[in-house]
Amino acid sequence: MHDPESPADANGADESADSPSGASYESAREVLRQVLAAYSERIVAERGRTPVDAALLHRLLTERRQARSDQQNLLEAGAVEVARVQEFYEARLSELLGP
Repeated sequence: MHDPESPADANGADESADSPSGASYESAREVLRQVLAAYSERIVAERGRTPVDAALLHRLLTERRQARSDQQNLLEAGAVEVARVQEFYEARLSELLGP
C-alpha cells in the first residue's frame, strides 16, 4: 500500500520501512555474509582436526544451513524481521569470532 507521505524512488516504488531496501537490509546481508564465512572457516578447521568432534561439526553445519536459509528469506522480510535477523547474527558473529 502506498502512503502519499512516503518518499518514492524514480519508478514510484515505495521506500517504506517494510521494503527490503536501505541500510538495514544491506547491513543484515553483510552480517550474514560474514557469519557464513566464519561458519565455513570453523567447519574446515574442525574437519582438519584429529579426532573430529562430530557433534560440533554437525552443529556448525546445521547452523550454517539455517543462516543460508535466513539469508535467502531476507529479501521477503519486513523491516522488523530484517532488524531481528541482523541483531541475531551480529551476536552469532561475535560468538563465532570469539574473544
